[in-house]
Amino acid sequence: MIATSCYCSPLHAYDEVGVTEYNNATFVHHPNTLRHVVKKIYQLPEVQELLSKAQNDGRIGIDYWRGPQFQAYWDSYQRMILLNPNQNRTEGSCISSILFELHNATTNREFNRLRNLVTNGRIGKEEYVESVERLEHQNALSTCRILRKGIRQGIFPRNAAWSVYDNFDQHYHVQRICGHSAWIAKSYDQLAFSRRTTPRSRV
Repeated sequence: MIATSCYCSPLHAYDEVGVTEYNNATFVHHPNTLRHVVKKIYQLPEVQELLSKAQNDGRIGIDYWRGPQFQAYWDSYQRMILLNPNQNRTEGSCISSILFELHNATTNREFNRLRNLVTNGRIGKEEYVESVERLEHQNALSTCRILRKGIRQGIFPRNAAWSVYDNFDQHYHVQRICGHSAWIAKSYDQLAFSRRTTPRSRV
């Protein structure tokens, strides 16, 4: 999930912050309780490539956050992958959540492009929601491929596996039912409202 227009304070519900290094690409910090998870994630070269790509726009951290609805999300403002500890109780769920949000981080520029279209009044709500869902669908499919490889190689536990429809229309239908698309539509409304209420300079 992508945070588009709000600032959420991380929990910092841990005593120390760790930095687990592996080659050149690293998360700038993460809760020590996730150290073993991060070490496993780093073992796949695909993850190293993803992290390196995402860090072209700045370093990335991981933290905990208790949100009301989603398992995890990418906060593009703080450049943080935020995990809901209530919904990430297993090693497998932590791995899958981090990998998916890392994919979202790599497509941050495209998400920003869509947000700019909203604030400039150049895209409607329905098109915006579908465009965001298409981006996240591609990220989810790529996440599934990496998860399957990690499980096959015995690096990731079996409960890290994801099941995502290959067909976008089927995937989109599920996202509308579960409320994910409605959340994106709400973020559209917030962005559009800020456009209407922001004073424009006169020449």
